Amino acid sequence: MISKWSKWLLGAVGLALAAAACGSSSSTTTSTPSRSDATPTLPPSGKYVGKLSTSALAAAGVDTVNVGAGGVWHLSISLAKMTLTSPTGDDTVYPVVAIAKNRLTLGGNPLCSVNTAQTKNSVYAVSTSPQGLQFAAVTVACKEDGGTLTAGRWTKP
Repeated sequence: MISKWSKWLLGAVGLALAAAACGSSSSTTTSTPSRSDATPTLPPSGKYVGKLSTSALAAAGVDTVNVGAGGVWHLSISLAKMTLTSPTGDDTVYPVVAIAKNRLTLGGNPLCSVNTAQTKNSVYAVSTSPQGLQFAAVTVACKEDGGTLTAGRWTKP
């Protein structure tokens, strides 16, 4: 049960807070960032396509014989995984470790022929524009397939 004193104290605190909020001549305002500002989701989740040339893939270190050559590639990004699909329909799936503003971190690929890359993370810088997504390698653990992201621009289908 609340005493009269407690009720009066709560009322006084409420009035004080209301008075502080009203009639202030100060022009200083503060705002708390919204959840979307505090936790950006770049790159945006979704499905993308990339028209990648064999020469661009080879320059990025992709094994164009065993992983995939030039053509239309498909990319799917969610908060849990990233899937690359070659023009022949073969999928390479990476777990998403972190998505932060302008940065994507992927977990290791257990199918990579380089043993150390099977457990190491890959990190990509991401830029977005009306033309789509562009990835730049920061650290690519398994270049034989991870380089695919950096071989061209990715657009919405």
